[in-house]
Amino acid sequence: MRVPLFALPALFTSVLAADGGFLQSCDINSVSVVNDHYLRAFCRQANGEYLFSEEDLNLCVANDNRKLVARDNGNYGKSCNTCLLSNPATQPDLYMYCTCEGFVSENIFLNRFISNVDGHMRCFGHLSKPIPV
Repeated sequence: MRVPLFALPALFTSVLAADGGFLQSCDINSVSVVNDHYLRAFCRQANGEYLFSEEDLNLCVANDNRKLVARDNGNYGKSCNTCLLSNPATQPDLYMYCTCEGFVSENIFLNRFISNVDGHMRCFGHLSKPIPV
């Protein structure tokens, strides 16, 4: 099967978006959202140690008519605030919801598109930044 060159960026982006699974190697009890758009967590590195880092979810999430969706450079923070995470003890498939345009958004399941790359959370190729502990 031949893929036209102009289609490669879109194909590559969809593969990155589908990675997911960061909760398999990150400490779920450390996961939090700060300032409505920074996802923070301790995630395991290849050497077995844990790295504390934060991912700017504006780089990964969009507000699509009050529905939070995974999208490269979605910048949902322009129209959403008061973002909260589900309780991992009662909902192991971690989700986030916000107030968008005055209404509560639909949930977005973060583990479905955020992965762990050597301790850094990643979405759409954007790597989280380490935070001093």
